[in-house]
Amino acid sequence: GMVIDRLDVGGAERVALTLAETFLDQGHTVTIVTIDNVKMIDTDERISLFTLDFEKRLNKYVYNRKKMHTLLDTIQTERGAFDFILVHLYKASRVMQYYSKVQCFHIMHNTQSKSALKEKRGLNRWLVKRKIQNVYNGLDIICVSKGVEADLLDVMQVKPRSIHVIYNPFDIAAIRRKAEEPYDLPFHDEYIIFVGRLTKEKRVDYLFSAYAKSNIDEKLLIVGDGSELESLKLLAKTLKIDRKVIFTGAVSNPYKYIKNAKFLVLCSLFEGFGNVLVEALILQTPVVSTNCPSGPKEILAHYTLDALVEDNFDNDALAEKMSLWAHSPVPVNAEGMEIFSDTHVAQQYIELYNKSKTGQLSD
Repeated sequence: GMVIDRLDVGGAERVALTLAETFLDQGHTVTIVTIDNVKMIDTDERISLFTLDFEKRLNKYVYNRKKMHTLLDTIQTERGAFDFILVHLYKASRVMQYYSKVQCFHIMHNTQSKSALKEKRGLNRWLVKRKIQNVYNGLDIICVSKGVEADLLDVMQVKPRSIHVIYNPFDIAAIRRKAEEPYDLPFHDEYIIFVGRLTKEKRVDYLFSAYAKSNIDEKLLIVGDGSELESLKLLAKTLKIDRKVIFTGAVSNPYKYIKNAKFLVLCSLFEGFGNVLVEALILQTPVVSTNCPSGPKEILAHYTLDALVEDNFDNDALAEKMSLWAHSPVPVNAEGMEIFSDTHVAQQYIELYNKSKTGQLSD
């Protein structure tokens, strides 16, 4: 079983569905319960889908928690008991609190001190920290990177019952297959690529200024959409790079563009993991990334740490690295990516569940 906030088009949702499909292929049955009644991505028809349909009302968590526990009991009465439940994202974890009939693993997809605390100060910061501790203390937790784990334990000071790191799963064959689809761009020149939501924490504004400084010939392809789109278009004009920057908007298959790029750049303020880095490496497209918390450094250990930029958005390190990579990027050895394969990752979940049955979780 899986419980997730909603089936939107974010990274956590893609991870959950990749895992679900891998479990199905291995002969397991999968049920997904969404907290909010939102479904924006297609799911495998073998998955049984339910929604709690979270109700906003007084004491909403107490109310929805009871409703959730009843729903889970009903599903299991009709369809058979779950072996374990993977709980993705904060709202889902809050609703699943105190549910003890089935082994639950709560998956942390992000660096909490960055995504939840953000710019908060003083009392407000303390309150949010307490709220997160109250939800996650005493639970069995899986983090998507060692950086997320360290942040949860050291900065957020959460005291879980057990905690493990399992990287995000990738359907390597499917990614390579999709990358073979024909692609059409309004130019024939070489290009470098950014793929992601255009939000403040992705720091595309900084990518633009580094790109302008680097003065490389390659065009810059921006794949994604978001709240910063208009201000980024304006910034490109201001920096006089608007002729070289191409916005594609959100696309259903970014892989064909990633595969044909000279290299991919990521320069976020923070990531939980940095899925797009792995996707590029699977397609043997070199990458450049800022050393942000929490995933890039761990991912790039399987490529080259030379691709990491120690840059706090205030020096020329990213511009210099982009110039270097435009001339001689380090080639990618695709074999190193097997550690991120969906079957390998699903196996780690099953092993963890088997440990929980024999009471060895905290080992």
